Amino acid sequence: MTATLFALLLAAPTPSCAQLEVRASRFTPGEQLRYRLDVVGADVGTFEVSLDTPEVADRGRGSLVARSRAKTNAFVSTNLGRYEGFISTLIGPDLMPVHFREELDEGDRHRAVDVDFPPKGGKLAARSSVDGKVEPLELEATPIARELVSA
Repeated sequence: MTATLFALLLAAPTPSCAQLEVRASRFTPGEQLRYRLDVVGADVGTFEVSLDTPEVADRGRGSLVARSRAKTNAFVSTNLGRYEGFISTLIGPDLMPVHFREELDEGDRHRAVDVDFPPKGGKLAARSSVDGKVEPLELEATPIARELVSA
């Protein structure tokens, strides 16, 4: 009986679902998302994401600039330490990163990373600094590096 039931299930036509039309997403400069960050119910800071039009000099390379910013509020900054992070990514028409910039302030320490795409000679053109002092940074131009930076 089990074999017969199995044979019937294999022979039964699969129900067809109505085909859905999926429209392409449109990203528009000026869009913003704002979040309040909390830890166990306590307000600790904010996180903001926005899309902007590239500056005039960058319009030939990119279509949008995605910016994000996270920062602790005054209470956390005063009692536990200040944290503020800023990321700006110039995005091409294919939604791939063209230029990436990150700045991070933790307490009194300032870190910055600047990366240009596409890679040249198997390496990404990257610049890094800590408290204004340039630090060497070499990134192999692998798909993983691009994904890590663009995430």
